[in-house]
Amino acid sequence: MRTVVDGVQSKAQKEDQEERIATLEKRYLVAQRELTSVQDGSDKLQTELALRLDEIKAVCQTCDTTVSLYTPLTPTPAHVVQWSSHLGAMCSRA
Repeated sequence: MRTVVDGVQSKAQKEDQEERIATLEKRYLVAQRELTSVQDGSDKLQTELALRLDEIKAVCQTCDTTVSLYTPLTPTPAHVVQWSSHLGAMCSRA
């Protein structure tokens, strides 16, 4: 009688262990899918960030070019003195 009871208990334990293994496998697969989804989202964000950085660099280069084009046109005190004397000379000729 005892071997029958032991056999039933062993079978119950085995079924319980198999059920636990199946549950863990399901949890593992769910976690793996979530990880893949997060990694895909991360890759997408990194790509978008790289594109935005390229856009920012292009705008900065445009701004630098614009500033360098207009910098010589910005009058300094020396330019004002030079232009004033030049303008005064032109007016005295007239």
